[in-house]
Amino acid sequence: MQYNPQNTSSGPQPGTYQFRIEDAVEKKFKSSNTGVEVAFQVFIEGRSFKVWDYFTYTPKGQGFLQKFMEAIGLDFNNPPATNQEMNPNYQGDDPGRIPDMIGKSGTAHFQKGKDGYLNVSEYLNIPASQSIVGSNVGMASSKPPLDDVPF
Repeated sequence: MQYNPQNTSSGPQPGTYQFRIEDAVEKKFKSSNTGVEVAFQVFIEGRSFKVWDYFTYTPKGQGFLQKFMEAIGLDFNNPPATNQEMNPNYQGDDPGRIPDMIGKSGTAHFQKGKDGYLNVSEYLNIPASQSIVGSNVGMASSKPPLDDVPF
């Protein structure tokens, strides 16, 4: 085999990166808590990777959800509706999907979790017109979504 072990990437590094929401679904987790599962693309110098985040409707979880919604430009006090809430007769496969979140962009600070993947440590309320300086370069693999949230 002809490869150079010195050229191995350690994956994405902690830093402040922009993201775009690909999917947002309200659901009930196995823990019996209801909340939102969000999948988004994180952008690092022209490359992207997928990250998932989970918000429960507990008091602590709602605090994180509020910061997330502010970062993507939505009003926490005026929650976006799910497909089912917009149309009570909705017959599709995704009644909990939240269309008003999909496609929204924001900025967050990421750190490496115990599992080695990047996790959001803080959502930032930065205007879209402001550029992010000092983002680290890295290429990441995606971590599969959780079947359940442990809290």
